[in-house]
Amino acid sequence: MTFGRVITLTVYFGGMLMLPVGCADQPPDVPSGPTISALASGELSSLAVSTIALNPTDVIAGATSTATVTLTAAAPSGGTVVGVASNNTAVATVPSSVTVPAGSTTASFTVTSHPIASPDFAAISATAGQVTQTAVLNVSAGGVTLSGLSISSWPSAGSGGSCDSFERTS
Repeated sequence: MTFGRVITLTVYFGGMLMLPVGCADQPPDVPSGPTISALASGELSSLAVSTIALNPTDVIAGATSTATVTLTAAAPSGGTVVGVASNNTAVATVPSSVTVPAGSTTASFTVTSHPIASPDFAAISATAGQVTQTAVLNVSAGGVTLSGLSISSWPSAGSGGSCDSFERTS
């Protein structure tokens, strides 16, 4: 939104400094004195974080998730820096910020989970325009990974057959 308005500041000297403020069409009700007028114009930004989403929201320790931050409006020229944080860096870490490119409303970054002994979570937050949004990453402890499998067939008692063996390794 664009704004433009003349603001009049009146300064009085008489033992104390007073700075009453009024608009040009409704000046403050005070005795006249020297005035300073200025025209303020520009763009007032309401750009803020609308959402943060994680994909996936549940990972095994050591895996990554992709976080996507969405702004309430397109980033201006030069982009918008969004502050990013994890409330539990022992479980998951993030970069300190991500930049939403000019003209875009979204930016993504990687959330890296770390080895843990038992299931835990980290709240991943994004802040811009004095608004913070949060998403939760659930991290399960890494389990045992099966690296090979061997199946054997043994002859039953009295069958007199041979022994077959199968093995699969990855």
